[in-house]
Amino acid sequence: MPKKSLTASPRKTPRSRTPQVHEAAVAIFAANGYESTSMQEIGEMLGLLKGSIYYYVDSKEELLFSVIKAVHSEMMANLERAKGRQGDGATELPAFIQDMIELTLDRLEHARVFQSEFRHLSDEHRDEISRERRQYETFFQVLLSDGQREGRVRTDIDVQILAVAGLTMITAIPTWYRRTGKLSRRELVSGYTALLMSAYQPPHS
Repeated sequence: MPKKSLTASPRKTPRSRTPQVHEAAVAIFAANGYESTSMQEIGEMLGLLKGSIYYYVDSKEELLFSVIKAVHSEMMANLERAKGRQGDGATELPAFIQDMIELTLDRLEHARVFQSEFRHLSDEHRDEISRERRQYETFFQVLLSDGQREGRVRTDIDVQILAVAGLTMITAIPTWYRRTGKLSRRELVSGYTALLMSAYQPPHS
């Protein structure tokens, strides 16, 4: 399968181009995959001479980590907002689910790279992201556990299964959703949230 052709206009301020390097990496990694992408291709997309890309990043793996870390940092900021949210148990769970979906759609290409290329990170970088991700999963489980105690979430299925199933559905969005498709962003957010909340309700409620 031929690689997608991606082009970008050269910038005029080389020392401020690290964000553009990251943007180019996201676009090419998402389109062609990490293994099929060379650092030279990323440099060429930005009009950089061969080897100049290393002025901004040490290695391709370090660049992949920076891309994944960027979206993961937003996830952690989302987590802190959720922890500080003032609301009752009936609103906190759907609000957290909706926030996760919204963030995925805000950073669709980042999330696609995260989903498909995470395995290419070094052990050290994978461990760092995994430690943070467990905080996210733990908070989700806490919300579900609170719902179980209050009778709003089913108790016939272990809370870990409920959390992992929900996260898996959300992280799968980048594998099939396209902004140019028939589903609008609003339809996806409302539909996914409604589907998960329905799945979490106690049977026959």
